[in-house]
Amino acid sequence: ELEQACQIGAQILAQWPDNPVLCSIYSALLYDNDDMNQAFEYAKRAYTVSPAHAYQALHVLASERLLHQDLTGAMRFVELAQGQR
Repeated sequence: ELEQACQIGAQILAQWPDNPVLCSIYSALLYDNDDMNQAFEYAKRAYTVSPAHAYQALHVLASERLLHQDLTGAMRFVELAQGQR
């Protein structure tokens, strides 16, 4: 099911490649599907286009910071995400 969701997400993003909400959700799907590099790329795109619409992407970006052992950077993204809810 997750793989199918990623395929559908890719098809939708092909029509609206700069939609920050779609990029954000797609980044979370990719992350859950263990496609980290793509997940981080789409999370960064969502955050660049509109941080206010990148809730899921902020969590993906926090995970990226943790992989680089950057706890301060990770917490910054978590706090930004919590501020959106």
